[in-house]
Amino acid sequence: MTTPPPHRTRNAARGKAGIKNSRLEVRLTRELKALVERASGITGAKTSEFVVASVREAALRAIRDEMVMTLSAADSRVFAEALLSPPEPSARLRELMRGPASGS
Repeated sequence: MTTPPPHRTRNAARGKAGIKNSRLEVRLTRELKALVERASGITGAKTSEFVVASVREAALRAIRDEMVMTLSAADSRVFAEALLSPPEPSARLRELMRGPASGS
């Protein structure tokens, strides 16, 4: 029995989700390219691997920053108090709650 070429083995082991089939092209200044190449050399990664890892990290950080709200200690106490002891509903809110449930 013959063994498949190495590239097929790697792709098969990663599964369809792991196959890299999308490209992203960017233009860099010479200075930025040199900086990226220097940093990738320091880490021992190939430049493209370094760029992919850095872009992924930056994307996850941006998404996390959008999703996570950080409160000061004082704001955290105010928020917790509002959750633990909410105010009584106003007359207008009670009126709206008694209204039709169909939303029309």
